[in-house]
Amino acid sequence: MIQDLNDMTHGAPDQLGVLFDRAVQGDSDAATQLYTACMPRLSLHLQSFCPLDLARQFAHDALALAFSKSDRYANGGTFFAWIKTLARNLASNHQREAVRRARRELAYWEFELVHVGSGDSAPSRWLPLLNQCLATLDPGHRDMLVQHFVFGQSGREIAERQGRKRSAVAIQLHRLCKMLRDRLQAAHFEMLNR
Repeated sequence: MIQDLNDMTHGAPDQLGVLFDRAVQGDSDAATQLYTACMPRLSLHLQSFCPLDLARQFAHDALALAFSKSDRYANGGTFFAWIKTLARNLASNHQREAVRRARRELAYWEFELVHVGSGDSAPSRWLPLLNQCLATLDPGHRDMLVQHFVFGQSGREIAERQGRKRSAVAIQLHRLCKMLRDRLQAAHFEMLNR
């Protein structure tokens, strides 16, 4: 808390903000000084949210993100408070994605455990059904599913690549997964009732 209060300069010139403005203008010495001044403090701050190696990675990523969002930095604000916010957002997004991935994996294994007893989890039975369901999708939707589930791209990365909003991509992925799940269940039900 005291460290956060020390970040507020109360009218004094923000040294890191000045370095950031110079670095954005192309001053490589200012960029080096900014990196040297920010990285240890930012990594130390992030260690309360994540392990040291991830803290260093998020600190580095936050500084890179700050340069890409330099137009959003308000000259009157303090640079370190802004960069801490960017870094905390990166860390919390990573943690949320890890929780989501763990939930998906848990749901998969629960599904497998339910069907292992009846022998229905054999790839020879499920893969043709899945391939049949995937074949009914248009190529853009198939590509989106492959990018997300095979290559591990986040909804944000897919949205940036497609020029869409992240929320639109997340909703589309959710609908595609629900549709595939419904089709797989219907096909599985038909297969059992033959």
